[in-house]
Amino acid sequence: VVSLESGVEKGILPVKLITDVINETRPEKKQLTPQRIGRLLNSLGFDKGRASDGARALVWDERKISLLKARYGVNKTSVTSDRSETPGDSMSEA
Repeated sequence: VVSLESGVEKGILPVKLITDVINETRPEKKQLTPQRIGRLLNSLGFDKGRASDGARALVWDERKISLLKARYGVNKTSVTSDRSETPGDSMSEA
């Protein structure tokens, strides 16, 4: 999510964009649906919104993102950053 800040328009980031980026490196059988991504984002505390075309999106909240970055030790903004994953990481189990 952090690396997708450039995709934010009017404070909204489409869930489809997040899904597409996450699935770029995943095998087809391991790809996540936009619904699954939405549930994961919701569980992290992101507020739901709608893009201008009506698509599901998250509300970009700098404060919330900063808190999540600190909580999960994310300090790089690259999609391919070397973030260590914990055994209970929802993304690695999905």
